[in-house]
Parts: sequence; C-alpha cells; structure tokens
Amino acid sequence: MRAWLNQKIEVRPSPIEGQGLFAKEPIARGEQLTRNGEDDYVTMTDAEFEAFTKTATSYDAVALGNGLHRVSTVSRDQDPSNYGNHSCDPNADTNAEGLVAIRDIKADEEITCDYALHSSKSWSMICNCGTQNCRKIVRGVV
Repeated sequence: MRAWLNQKIEVRPSPIEGQGLFAKEPIARGEQLTRNGEDDYVTMTDAEFEAFTKTATSYDAVALGNGLHRVSTVSRDQDPSNYGNHSCDPNADTNAEGLVAIRDIKADEEITCDYALHSSKSWSMICNCGTQNCRKIVRGVV
C-alpha cells in the first residue's frame, strides 16, 4: 500500500517552515488526514537511527517508542504527508493509520502535529510555530 493524503489537503508554502499541509476545506475532528504507506518507510532501532541521522542530510521520521523509529524511504513528493510541520498547539496527531484531526480544522488552516510526542528524548529543535503557547525549543519525549 502507498501513502494516502486526504483530498481535502494540499501542500502550500508555510509560514512555519518551507512547505506545509493545508486544509482546502473544513475538516472535522476525527477525520483521517493521511494513511501510512507500508512500502514507504523502514523501522530502525535507536542505534540504527542514530547512525542514519549522522549521514543523512535530511529525513522524515517518527519515534515509535520502545527504541524504534519509523523512517520515510521516499521523497516528500512521493509521500506529501512528510510536509507536515510542528506546532505547539497542534490540530492533528497520529493514530495507527497515519495522521488524524484532533479538533475541527478550518479551510486554509495549516495542519500540524506536536513533534515532541513523536521524537526521542535526545532530539530537539528551535520552534517557529508562532502560537501563543510556543515552547521556543521543542524536545522529544519518547
């Protein structure tokens, strides 16, 4: 199965970072936004992932917990869900299938998730989300 992006979503320039996912029309809480493509990622152990990050110029990954990481093996053009940006006040989160809306999303609103919830404790980044609750530095919690 290949990755799937809800038809109500498109990729646009983002004020947060580079490109982002945006709602073309309203999206209801609980609506599936993306589906993971089983052929579009590999699972790595902490050690494998650490070695990988030292050689990769960029990557898209999610910490799964228990010392495992799901790492995309395809370009963002092949799997547009990898354009998803972080926010300290997210409107989406992951479920077993992919990304799901955790609240109603308005048309033209950027679809974001909290990277901290899907990153290992050793990871951090400077935040550009600009929300009222912005933490300025995001640190992984997994």
